[in-house]
Amino acid sequence: MKDLKGKVALVTGAAMGMGRSLSEDLLREGCSVILVDVNQQELSKTLADLLKIGKCASYICDISDRKAVYQLASQVEKKFGQVDILVNNAGIVKALELLDLPDDAIEKTININLTAQFWTCKAFLPAMIKKGQGHIVNFASAGGILALPNLSAYCASKFGVVGFSDALRQEMKKHKYNIGVTYVCPNTVNTGMFEGSKNGCRYQDAFRLRCDQKSDQGH
Repeated sequence: MKDLKGKVALVTGAAMGMGRSLSEDLLREGCSVILVDVNQQELSKTLADLLKIGKCASYICDISDRKAVYQLASQVEKKFGQVDILVNNAGIVKALELLDLPDDAIEKTININLTAQFWTCKAFLPAMIKKGQGHIVNFASAGGILALPNLSAYCASKFGVVGFSDALRQEMKKHKYNIGVTYVCPNTVNTGMFEGSKNGCRYQDAFRLRCDQKSDQGH
């Protein structure tokens, strides 16, 4: 999808960081943008700023709640029509060794980073198929390609995003639907997501070290 003018895009985790930046870029490309987040205060600030650039609206939604996501899809379609671009950007991380990682933190990480993408895709994909075009962008991570200690739940969720996206892309190809599926694996970015992490070393440095080790081992 090269021409974005007039398209409707929905971005999860849009209140801050990469989600906000992506939403701004989409607006500048001529999209109408649906901003979705659970942080009402930051989302209101972002909406106020981005309305100066283009047409956008905000919705509070816990994307790990399947029923809430399906309700969101219904509300968005009634107001904006069918979504052309779905950006699954929302994600969380808690850096601890497995035996120190609380059970609820494991569940929350998997639910938000991975399972929620199943719900959003199931909610918005049917309209794309009906329209005959669309694009889904799923955010994984460098940690979805190369695992690191102290990030077991995070890496597992992001490895899952890579597998889910590949499988979904093959399904779209099998049916010859004109719908693209892209997964993105950024390294660390200065969005505050890893701020306060108790990891033994900075994630970016650790990722580079692991890459070097893989290279030395001939993998």
